[in-house]
Amino acid sequence: MVMIEAMACGTPVLGFRNGSVPEVIDSGITGEVVGVAEAICKIGSVLALDRGRVPRRFDMRFTGIDNWILFKIFMVMPVTVVFFWWQARLLQNYRQHATL
Repeated sequence: MVMIEAMACGTPVLGFRNGSVPEVIDSGITGEVVGVAEAICKIGSVLALDRGRVPRRFDMRFTGIDNWILFKIFMVMPVTVVFFWWQARLLQNYRQHATL
């Protein structure tokens, strides 16, 4: 989470090759993925990365996912709402006819 927040602010990151780090960092663009032995050697290359390019790459990768999720919510949600409304109407009609 800290890596993603740093990239959103334009800060290149240095992360170890564990967990989801290699999937989050684009080596040479948003930071560097390193092993323990090479971490100190890569600090200079991370500091030299373009701080303007980091948030643009972040927006391309992570904001697009958020937009896709919102799209899915707004496309699927109305169908779900209509379905439950229709179910409620059927139940209401059933109750009215069952009591007659």
